[in-house]
This record gives sequence, structure tokens and C-alpha cells, in this order.
Amino acid sequence: MNVDFLMKINYKFILFLPFFIFAQEKTKLLMVLTNTAIDDKGQSTGFWFSELTHFYHVFDGTEFHIDFVSPKGGNAPIDPTSIENLDEISLQYYEDTNFKKSLTNTNSPSEINVKDYSVIYFVGGHGAMWDFSDDSLLQKITTQIYENNGIASAVCHGTAGLLNTKLSNGNYLIQNKEITGFSNIEESIVGKTNSVPFLLQDKIENRNGNYNKNFIPFTSNVVIDGRIITGQNPNSTTEVAKAILDYLNR
Repeated sequence: MNVDFLMKINYKFILFLPFFIFAQEKTKLLMVLTNTAIDDKGQSTGFWFSELTHFYHVFDGTEFHIDFVSPKGGNAPIDPTSIENLDEISLQYYEDTNFKKSLTNTNSPSEINVKDYSVIYFVGGHGAMWDFSDDSLLQKITTQIYENNGIASAVCHGTAGLLNTKLSNGNYLIQNKEITGFSNIEESIVGKTNSVPFLLQDKIENRNGNYNKNFIPFTSNVVIDGRIITGQNPNSTTEVAKAILDYLNR
């Protein structure tokens, strides 16, 4: 066999190999879910199901991969109210046994290899108000992803996960950033003003975040400030996911 021919083949393979390896590696997104099933008033809570499913649906079947993490790992409870009237997208995932099983066995922050992820996304639901904002490991993960040119994102009460995150320079991540999350008026409308440990809008403003909300409550509102992408309420979820997907595709 012609040796020169073999050398040419091997040379071309070596040149192609890095591109082949890159093509096999999926960009990974980290989705954060609450572990809080019961609030301070003894009421059932958890994460808001459509804020998971509508986000997941945008990436389902794409080249991007999503992993689940929660402050304690293990079971991430669904807020019972969020599954009372499921739309077509959410029903599809609710009836998927394997998908629902994955929510009972989420990763803990200590199991996460931060370098694997380009995006962190905090799912809302009132449960997030009790275990997102003070989790130091999640804060560290968020900082590392963001400072590695990744995206820090959240929807609704999930923005609580960004409140106390600090950058390497000591500044709060959301300081002087355009940002949104569940508004005070929306909290009042759902009757939770006196139930939650703090009001998200107030905390954002206390952190010198430039809080942004729609005039009409519960309408979609997505705020993009560089690589920080946030949505105001559950109806903003799909647009948050599309904004992230658009950024990744660029």
C-alpha cells in the first residue's frame, strides 16, 4: 500500500479530529430547582411547573443539554397549584414518567463541574424564596459561569437566586443591571405579600438593581442586560429561553 497515501489520510484525520470532538460535545445548561415543599405558613409550595417545562421545551431536541440541580439535591417538589390546569406543553412532560423521575433525583451543587456549563437558569415558584438567595454554593457556581462568559438567567421568583451573588471584584452581580422578577403588585394579586420572607422587587432595588416591570401584571416581560437574562413571571418563560437560545446560537 502507498505509504504517502496513508500519511495524507492520517494527516487529514488529525486536522479533522478537534472539529469532530467539538461536534460531539453538547453545550450544557444548568437548571436550578427549589427543594422547599412547605413554606413558613405550613402551605404547600415548590417550583412552578411551566417555568421548567416551557423553558425545557425550547431546548428539547436541540444540540443543547439541560441538567437539574437543587440546593440540597434529590427531590425538587412541584408547586401543586402549578399543575391544576396544565397546558399542552406542560402536560406532555407531566405524563413523561422518566422526566418526572429526574425531578426526584436532582444533582446537589457539590456534584456540579462548573466548567461544563455555559448557562445557569433559576426556575421560579414561591419555594425558591426560601432556599435560593442564601445558598453560597449556588452563588459560587453562578459567579464562575458568568465570569467564564456564560449566562446568568432566571424567571419570576427564580431571580432570588441572583440576589446575593457577588462577582470576583466584590460587587453584586445585579448591581446597576437591568433586571426583573415577580413584582410587588403581582405578589399582592396572588395574596402572598405577607407569606413570603421578602418581596423580590424590593430586594432587587436594595441591591441597586435597575428593576423593570410591565405596566400590566402577568404579561410577558424579558429583560436582557448583556449576559444576564431575566423574566418577570411565568408567562415570560418561553421568551427567556428563546433569548438564551438566540445568544448561544450567535
